[in-house]
Formats: sequence, C-alpha cells, structure tokens
Amino acid sequence: MSSPTSTRLSFTENRLALRLFLGQAAMLGAWSSIGTPANAIISGYALTVLGMRREDTGLLGACVYLAAVWQFLSFLVTNRLADRRRFVLLAGAGEVLCMALGLAVPWLFGRGGGLASVVFLGLLFLSGTCLHIAQPLLGSWLSAVVPARVRGRYLGSRQFLMTGLATVGTWVGLRVVNRWPTWGGFAAVLAACCLAGPCCSPASRWPAATTPCSSSRRSA
Repeated sequence: MSSPTSTRLSFTENRLALRLFLGQAAMLGAWSSIGTPANAIISGYALTVLGMRREDTGLLGACVYLAAVWQFLSFLVTNRLADRRRFVLLAGAGEVLCMALGLAVPWLFGRGGGLASVVFLGLLFLSGTCLHIAQPLLGSWLSAVVPARVRGRYLGSRQFLMTGLATVGTWVGLRVVNRWPTWGGFAAVLAACCLAGPCCSPASRWPAATTPCSSSRRSA
C-alpha cells in the first residue's frame, strides 16, 4: 500500500505545528520520567510493590532495549501503511497504556511472586515495542515540519524542554514515592506521567508526511 502524498503547510500552519511539537516535547519529558527503562521510579515500583528480586532488576532495562530491534524492522511494517500519522499516535497510546497496565499487576497476579515480575516485564517490552516501532516515523514527521534553516536551534530548544521536564518530573516523582513508598504513592506518580503521555500527540491535524511551504523558511 502506497504512502500518503506529501502536503505542503502554509506559513501559519507551519508555525503552529512547530509550537505543537514544542508542547509535545514538554509532555514527552514529563512522560519520560517513568517511561525510560530501568529508571529509579520503575525500579522502585518493581522492588517495593511487586517484590522483584534485586538481581533481576537489570531485566527492566534489558527488555525495553531488546524491543529496540523494532527500529530496524519498523519500515518493513510502516511502508505498507496508508495513514502513518494515525499509526504514530496509536503506537504512542499503546506505549502509555502498557505502562499504565503495570499498576494492575500486583492486584491481578499478587506480590512477591515470579509471575507478577514476568507479566510486568512483558508489559515493559510491549511499551518499548510501541516506542521503537514508531520512533523512525516520528523523526521523519518532525524533520518534514521543521524548516532546515532553523532546525538546529529548534531541535536544541526541543531537547532542552524534554530534558528539563524529565529532570523535574523525576525529582518530584522520587519525592512522592520516598514519602509514600506504597502502591498508592507509585500509582499517583505513574498515573500523573501517563496522563502526560496522551498529550504527546503532536500536530494531529496534519498528515504524517508534511512539507512546509517555502515561506516558512523565513522564521520559526
């Protein structure tokens, strides 16, 4: 199935798309407070709530990085898609949903057992799969929207927002779980970050393959 035809953005639409992508970066930073593999919050949840053994916590990061193989295989799947924009948004929703489902694991599979840890690792793998299979398309989408003239400055600002919000989110999250090291404390942090996840859906009114008009090169 062929990919959609590229659509040119007007100058006004391009500026709005750039602002939406900056907002997406901010929310992505907040989401990555728990969405990155083997971070302190996820590790704390696995150890404190699920009862995972300390020697097994390395699997938290390993299963997510294992899912990175989808970055090499993603175009075998996505080149057959007619609506890549919708695929990116659905993959992002799947990434957040799999992480949110981790909150139900101790209630459905108990605590301190191997089954709960295996199910949680499986959810992390699925979350990582959704992330990695859509990552190349999201990068292509972003590069099509950002004019080449301002790309370095814009991407630098976007990375600054992501890093800043991730730092703040991690600090606040750790303060919360240190104060309430229970399922409720971790659930509050995970739920807050998962609410930021859907807000990462960027510029959803435009097709995945968009090309800014030449007038958009004047400014960002």
